[in-house]
Amino acid sequence: MASSPAAKAFGEIGENFRASLLAVGDGAKKVGDSIVDSAKKVGDVPSSLRRGLSMPSPAVPTFGSFSSGSSGPPPLKLKIMTWNIAIVTFPLVAPSFRAFVHLCFFWGSAHNRFSDVSLVPLEASSLGRLAQQADYIRQSDADIVMLQEVPGKAFVDSLMMFLGSEFDCHYASRPPTRGAKLMYLGFTLFFATMQFLLFEPVLRVFILPYWIDLTGGALGRWLLLVCIRAMMMRTSTIVQFLLGSVGGQLVTLRRRTSLVVGDRRLAASTATVAPPPARRTTHGLVWVFSRLFSSRAPEHAAGAAPEDDESVARVADFWTFPRDAKAKGASGHLGVFSSLRLRPRGVLDVSFPVVDVEGRRATLRVLNTHLPHACDTHALLTAFGRRIAQTSSEHATVVVGGDFNPLPSTSLASQFGPLLAAGCEPTNGLESPVITWDFADPLTRSDEACTPHSMQLDFLFLHQQPPQAATASRCRLKAIATEATRPRSFFVAGSPLSDHYGLSTSFAVEVDDLQTVLLSTLGRKIDF
Repeated sequence: MASSPAAKAFGEIGENFRASLLAVGDGAKKVGDSIVDSAKKVGDVPSSLRRGLSMPSPAVPTFGSFSSGSSGPPPLKLKIMTWNIAIVTFPLVAPSFRAFVHLCFFWGSAHNRFSDVSLVPLEASSLGRLAQQADYIRQSDADIVMLQEVPGKAFVDSLMMFLGSEFDCHYASRPPTRGAKLMYLGFTLFFATMQFLLFEPVLRVFILPYWIDLTGGALGRWLLLVCIRAMMMRTSTIVQFLLGSVGGQLVTLRRRTSLVVGDRRLAASTATVAPPPARRTTHGLVWVFSRLFSSRAPEHAAGAAPEDDESVARVADFWTFPRDAKAKGASGHLGVFSSLRLRPRGVLDVSFPVVDVEGRRATLRVLNTHLPHACDTHALLTAFGRRIAQTSSEHATVVVGGDFNPLPSTSLASQFGPLLAAGCEPTNGLESPVITWDFADPLTRSDEACTPHSMQLDFLFLHQQPPQAATASRCRLKAIATEATRPRSFFVAGSPLSDHYGLSTSFAVEVDDLQTVLLSTLGRKIDF
């Protein structure tokens, strides 16, 4: 049966299309053979020369747009700030004798409100400074805030009252040391005795004898003054420092509306967010006696979570520095506090779940610390560096921040040598420091041994495993910018904020793709 002209035309088109496909297949086969031949030639090159070739290794895939230059959405930014809020600050402008008399006899603080900090920071007339500090934290736009010199839970509760529900806080609870309890009792009995010696002659002259008998005699009046002193001074700097329950005086805050560590982003990525813990405030003598006679074991407070739960922000660990890190040449009240170890310093380790722009989740460990004042910390930083490297290797990417109190007589690179050797990277160049202790600040003090000039006392470090060593999805951070946080806020009329500026670093955030990590782990087992 003869074919129609249309059938012949369609048959010729089919034959031409088939021939084109065969030609494309032959070309692809030739290209593939040439790639195989090139790979074999590369395999014949000695390994000592192979590193000079520009051909990328298939065993080490790139991670994220930091290295691959992908055209996807830009990474999210995470801003972390460290700030010493300087609660342990005594009047510098007001005469010392005047401050002593007010504290001893009138249960108050004599200070210059523009250049000093009240010795009773939680009394009604001094809460304005706390409100300004809370506003400074809020206006910093930081997602995570590391605070130092936060003495006790009463101070934390007052600060959180002004911050509201915008932040949650994390700290380790520690009972006061025996030395701190004894010093507190000594202060209380001394001040009560001074008041008794002043007021007893007045009572005997101007008050009828039977009123004196009703007060239980001289001993009864002295005990009454002791109780009044203990109740009135519970919010003072001295009592909060000695009997404060915040381990290492370290607190880490998390902004709940953050795009990286906030509640909404974590909820969108199926993370479980713990509700804020209920706060219970104890007042007066009950609080004082509970702190004096407390023998509870250390516990995790505010934001605690089960140890194996990585989906919520929680206090992962807290440890104190070894006893051999004693202050050398320290002077004044800081030297006394350091040498007696009334409040042992240490490191607060908080674990935060993070989410990147693609919705991938990982964990970030934030280590908050306050190093001893005016001492050689080489041995301490060596042990600290090993701990940081171990945490980064076994758990997650680590950001370290705090008040490091470097000595002015030695270069920063030399002092931080143990941290640099452990793999920690400062977020700003050590050769060009960012001033956080500024003599223009009204609260800064001159100390020839420690702070003879304006300098950088606060630092942020980053430690993360290279992509080649990753065995699980890791948070990848890249420091973008580091700066002193809003220094102009420290010169607004009113109560001074602190003697330290906050130090902030903005990071670009990405999380390793789990499939890429598995391919990398598999590729490391293949010998090219």
